[in-house]
Amino acid sequence: MSELFQAQIIAVFLIGLRIAPTLAFAPPFTLLRVPLLIRVILGLGLSAWLVASHPEETTARLIDSESIAMAFASELVLGIALALSLQIAFAALMMAGRTIDIQAGFGLALLIDPTSRTQTPLTGMLFAYAAGAIFFTTNGPLELFAVWSSSVERMPLASAFASPDLAPL
Repeated sequence: MSELFQAQIIAVFLIGLRIAPTLAFAPPFTLLRVPLLIRVILGLGLSAWLVASHPEETTARLIDSESIAMAFASELVLGIALALSLQIAFAALMMAGRTIDIQAGFGLALLIDPTSRTQTPLTGMLFAYAAGAIFFTTNGPLELFAVWSSSVERMPLASAFASPDLAPL
């Protein structure tokens, strides 16, 4: 195998670490039960698309890079940071729903969420599912992919810990 092909394969897996936390842990993707294999295939497909569309920021940087372990940690931290924004937005909706539940007298009425196997507030779940439906019907996945693409442009592969200045992030 050529060195370029090996770098592309490694870049796909590393960019996949940037995408995987969002698909695995962030709503609205966790509101539905999707098999793990489907999420892995989706994540690897999206990361291959990002690597193919940004060769200078991914493959070329990986060939020049010395440490794969540093790139691994860098991409995982960026992925967690990107997933955290969706987590915070949906947590705010759940908190608003919980507040409405308490105000309406449904303070003890909690639902068992089958996807997370936890107790969730009634109105909060309605808000979360409504927000998930709005996300998928109003180009939310397209905007999320634009965020991932922009993150690859602004923070190329294995560059999160390269400089002490995190202003590009």
